[in-house]
Amino acid sequence: METLVAVLVFALVAIILLAVGLTMKTERQIMLDRLRQYGRSSTSDAAMLSDNLMLPFWERVVRPMLTALGEIGAGMRLENAAHRLNAAGNPHAISPKEFVAIKRVCSVVGLALGIVLTRIGSMSILSTVAAALLGLALGAYVPEKWVTSKIAERKNDILKALPNTIDLLSVSIEAGLGLDGAIARIAEKTKGPLSEEFSLALKEMQVGMSKMDALRNMATRAQVPELSNFVAAVYQAEELGASLTDVIRIQGQVIRSRRRMRAREAAARLPVTMLFPLVFFIFPSIFIVVLAPGMIRMMHSAFFK
Repeated sequence: METLVAVLVFALVAIILLAVGLTMKTERQIMLDRLRQYGRSSTSDAAMLSDNLMLPFWERVVRPMLTALGEIGAGMRLENAAHRLNAAGNPHAISPKEFVAIKRVCSVVGLALGIVLTRIGSMSILSTVAAALLGLALGAYVPEKWVTSKIAERKNDILKALPNTIDLLSVSIEAGLGLDGAIARIAEKTKGPLSEEFSLALKEMQVGMSKMDALRNMATRAQVPELSNFVAAVYQAEELGASLTDVIRIQGQVIRSRRRMRAREAAARLPVTMLFPLVFFIFPSIFIVVLAPGMIRMMHSAFFK
C-alpha cells in the first residue's frame, strides 16, 4: 500500500516538474523571438530575460502553465467562464483559460485524494472508484462555487448602491452635466462594484464606443435585472427624445420601491427562518430554566419524605 502511494506521489511530482520545464522553455523561446523581431541586441536579450526571472513564481511559471492547460479542448467553456468571471468582478484578474485550468487541476487533485485516501484505508475497489468520482466532482465544484458566491455578493452590492447612484446621476444631469459627465462624476465620487462598472463604461466611451453600447455592456457584465431595466429606460429616452432627468428620477423611485418590497419579503420570511433555532435551541433552554426547579422539588418531595 505504501508503495502504491509513493508511486502516485512521485508520478504527480514528475508530471508537474516536466510541465514546468516545458513551460519555461516555451516562454524563453517566445521572449527571444520577440526581442529578435524588434532588433534588440544580445545584451538587451539578457537584460529582458533577467527581468523575467525577477517576476514572482506565480507570474513566471504558474500562470503560463494554467493558460496552456486551459487552452486544451476548452471550446465554448471559455466564453461561459469569461461571462461568469466578469459578473463576479474577477477580483484576482484570472483569465478564462486560467479558470478552466484551475478547475481541471482541482478535479485531478480531488481524484488523486479520493484514490489515495481509500487505498490507505484498505477499502474495496468499488469504494475507491466511488471516492475518486466524488473527489473529481468536488474538485470541479469548488471553483464554480467560489465564482457563484462572488457573483451573488457583487450583485447584492450593486443592488444596494443602485438607488443612491441613480439619485446622484439625476442630480448631476439637473446641474447641467451630460450623461457622460454625470457618469464620470459617479466614477469619481463613489466606490464599490457599481462605481467600477461605471468607470469601465466611461473608459469604453473614451475609446470611441457609443454611450448606449457602453451602458449595455455594463448591464451585460453586471447581470442585475434592475440595472438592465435602467439602461433600457435610458436608451428609450435617448431614442425618443424624452427628458432624461425625468426618466432617471422615475427609475430611481421604481428601484427604491422594489428594494422596499424585497425588504418586506425578507421580513415576512423571518419567522419561518427563526422557527428552527427556536424549536431546537431556545425553547429547550427555556423549558430547562422554567421547569427544572419545579421538577427538582417534586422529585425531592417524592423520594425524601
